[in-house]
Parts: sequence; C-alpha cells; structure tokens
Amino acid sequence: MIITGTAGRVPERLAGLVYLDAFVPETSGFSLFAAGNPDRMARFKRQIDAGAAGQPPDMFDAWTDDPDLGDVLRARCTPHPAGCFANGVTLSGHERDIPGKMYIHCARNTGSGFGPEYHRVKNRPDWHSAEIDCSHDAMLKDPKTLATLLERFATPCPNVPIS
Repeated sequence: MIITGTAGRVPERLAGLVYLDAFVPETSGFSLFAAGNPDRMARFKRQIDAGAAGQPPDMFDAWTDDPDLGDVLRARCTPHPAGCFANGVTLSGHERDIPGKMYIHCARNTGSGFGPEYHRVKNRPDWHSAEIDCSHDAMLKDPKTLATLLERFATPCPNVPIS
C-alpha cells in the first residue's frame, strides 16, 4: 500500500512498481486490509488509539511453513505503518502514470487477501504478473526465482514474457 501512495506523490521518479503478495489500493482512503479482516483490524485500531505508529508483523505461521525461516522473518521484519491498515492510503491518481507494474503472487499463501488482488490485476494490459510456488516468504524460500522475476521486470526484453 505504501508504494502506491508514494507513486502518486512522485511518479516522475519511478519507472515501475512491484507488488509482492500485497494489496493494490485503487480507492483513496479505503483499506482493503480493514475490509478483509475486521477482527484483526479492531485489534490494530486499539493499538493505534494507544499511540502505536507501526504494526508489528504477526502472521508468521501463514507466511512460511518452515520454522527456521519463521525465526529469520521474526528477527528481520519491521513494523508496517499502522495508518494505512486503518485508513488506506491517499491516492492522487498519478500512481496510474507509472509505466510498469508487476504483481508477484505467492501461490501457497492461501487464505490471504492477496490471491484476489493478483487475479484482479494480472490480465490488465499495463501489468506484468507471475506466481511463485511458496508461501508469503518468497524472498527466503525461493530467492533465485524472485530475483530472476525482478531482473526480467527491471530490464524487459522484447518477445520475452515475464508471465
């Protein structure tokens, strides 16, 4: 969500956006996260009301089926800005001006709201898309495939499809 809000503010500084198993906001001030999980959001709102600026990651069991990778994620993940969970992001419309957009879906992250996001954007003409056969931990579980996809997107070649 953060990259979309940023893209709307400085589109001239960005050549592309990559969403790795993420929400793609299209309505200003609307939180897909809050709409998708109201019980979890109520807990986050209590934390925000108590002064929390960031929401620590809390679903490591859904992100990986490997306990060792779960420990790595717990040690390295940082809080996510809490306001976008509760309120979405402010969109200017300029985020649509970014020439390249890619969605990488982690196919084994079942039950998350990211699958519907992937299916919503994957056939749009201004999007590239791909799936990785892992949970939400693609950067640890399959870094080579992820790096290959990112490299192809960053340096597109004619007649070499990404998806």
